[in-house]
Amino acid sequence: SVVSTPRRAMLRRIRDDPFTRPILRVSEDAAKHLRSGSPWVRRKSVLNPEALEAFSPCLVNAVHESEDFGAFVYNRHSQIAIICV
Repeated sequence: SVVSTPRRAMLRRIRDDPFTRPILRVSEDAAKHLRSGSPWVRRKSVLNPEALEAFSPCLVNAVHESEDFGAFVYNRHSQIAIICV
């Protein structure tokens, strides 16, 4: 049997909501790569890393101007900053 700990209980309450995810803005070059099917973006192509510092690692919505590329996992410590989910 699995013992319920406070951490386990806390993790069960966390829910992903696409409407409240942080927004990660990518450069034009990164947008071109994403449009061509690339599943990742390098850290240097993230335009707003300071806005995401408090959330990393986390799920983000990647955008370029008004174009939304969907959900990605963001990690500010990795050279590959976002990977498609």
